[in-house]
Amino acid sequence: MLFSSTKYDDILLVKPSISVCLATCEDKFVEEFAQSCKLSSKRLVLFAIYDNDDYRGSHWSIIVYDRTNNSFLHYDSMEGVNNFHAMKLFDAIKEFMGPGGEV
Repeated sequence: MLFSSTKYDDILLVKPSISVCLATCEDKFVEEFAQSCKLSSKRLVLFAIYDNDDYRGSHWSIIVYDRTNNSFLHYDSMEGVNNFHAMKLFDAIKEFMGPGGEV
């Protein structure tokens, strides 16, 4: 699996199930995840996004947090179909990634 085979300690690929939890769970869970994964030390963090909260989605996109620019980028091949779900995740994690992250 890609997320477990990378040799770079400063890159993290977050499992899709965790991305859903981060977007829908309480801040305490998000904070614990951020601390346990050392998000503040990662140069790149990739979050898989899909278009349903009950794990039955059909369209995937990705959010990439780039610490070098302190920015979040949302890549969606269907031009915004997953914007709602991407924004839910962004709102949940932005304060744990770094100061003043931008979309």
